[in-house]
Amino acid sequence: MLGSFTTFSTFSLETLALLQDREMVQAGLNVLLNVSLGVFLAWLGFAIGEYLGVFAGGR
Repeated sequence: MLGSFTTFSTFSLETLALLQDREMVQAGLNVLLNVSLGVFLAWLGFAIGEYLGVFAGGR
């Protein structure tokens, strides 16, 4: 859990720095791509786990 806090802090700091530098497009892309790719990859990992039977009967 601690790793997620440091990762989120880095993501937030990078986005804030882009906003302070008035790099609005880059800041928006940073948020959009990080969130959308993160959710997609989490879904993909779950789907692969289900396919391999890792989550079978675990619900």
